[in-house]
Amino acid sequence: MERGTSSLALICGLVLSISLLLLLTIIITWVCQCCARTDTTVKPRRKVKRLSVILFILSVFCFFFLGFCLFGNDRINRGVQSSIVSLNDVNNQIKIGIATGGQLTEISRNASTHIKNLEHIVLEKSKKPGTNQTLISEIDTLLTSLSDSIDSVLKRLDTLKKDFGNQSVLEKTKNLAELIEFERVVPIDVQGTVI
Repeated sequence: MERGTSSLALICGLVLSISLLLLLTIIITWVCQCCARTDTTVKPRRKVKRLSVILFILSVFCFFFLGFCLFGNDRINRGVQSSIVSLNDVNNQIKIGIATGGQLTEISRNASTHIKNLEHIVLEKSKKPGTNQTLISEIDTLLTSLSDSIDSVLKRLDTLKKDFGNQSVLEKTKNLAELIEFERVVPIDVQGTVI
């Protein structure tokens, strides 16, 4: 950001100095015209007035366009900086999401293991005489349904991991945006050396 500000200040100072030199030329021309008497080498007063009015109008246009360009440059700079920050935020949130998905996957696998253990225990208890087979059947149905739900969650988590696991596109986009900002701030010639 400091490079952009210093580059902007340098360009602004250069344009301002040229404009001031232009205005100084107008003032010197007016003074010379006022002090000079009817001399054959000096252009008529009307032509000098026209020239100085044209130069003054030209300098006003230059200041207007300078302000317009500075405003546009500031807006572009803010937009690029905002997009770089947003890309960093998206990248970080996806990393957090992947880590959370990994934790959820581990929890789901543990739950699936515990449900299988419970199914095994229920199967052993169902073989003992005097157990309520209707209750065993209901418990088995509930455990199977729960196991299927957890398997569905695991499949969705794996799909999310595959979808968001490749962050190279976001990293390349962020690097490209930073490169564009750098090249906008620091002009680089064809050979790649900084001007």
